[in-house]
Amino acid sequence: MSGSGREPAERELAALDALPHLTSAVVHGDLGRANVLWETSGGIPRLSGVVDWDEVSVGDPAEDLAAVGAGHGEELLGRVLALGGWTGRGVAGRITVIRGTFALQQALSASRDGDEEELADGLSGYR
Repeated sequence: MSGSGREPAERELAALDALPHLTSAVVHGDLGRANVLWETSGGIPRLSGVVDWDEVSVGDPAEDLAAVGAGHGEELLGRVLALGGWTGRGVAGRITVIRGTFALQQALSASRDGDEEELADGLSGYR
């Protein structure tokens, strides 16, 4: 990571650290595209399963909601927020902050796993 890349990384992590520590939900922790299964019936996608529960914890629902937005699009995220009653409760701001750290989370995971390609991808915006 370059010196100029360190500044935005530190800002993103400081914003994350400033969030309230919430433990109000069971959080999957990895709701990326590969872990959310869909079945299409009559041209309409329906959730059919969620796999890979090894990172489950009690935490902030914004963690999973951020992953839904990043992996499945803003339209679906908006529908989930409305259906879950999460609009107007400060969730949107927490989602934005958490999503801002996804590249750093990718880099950290890749570093632990020794995956140089994923590490380079995660750090690409910080070079």
